[in-house]
Amino acid sequence: MQYSLIELWPTIRTNLNNQFSFGGIKGIIAHPSIDMTPLGNLVQKSGSGGNTKDQLLSAVDQQYGQMTEQRKEEFLRHVVEK
Repeated sequence: MQYSLIELWPTIRTNLNNQFSFGGIKGIIAHPSIDMTPLGNLVQKSGSGGNTKDQLLSAVDQQYGQMTEQRKEEFLRHVVEK
């Protein structure tokens, strides 16, 4: 079975969460398809009061869900190449 790149977002998302730091994920997802402004206030802090990687990726999920198929593919190609 062959999948389109767009269908692989859940797998790519899981790999980002498992293999990269919070800051690393932010660097990887920085792409014109993603509005980084609402993500700018998401920060990870030691102790309490910070955000988790899952919260960061959930914010990306919201934007990803609103993208056209072409923008999704452009974004995912960027993430995979990084």
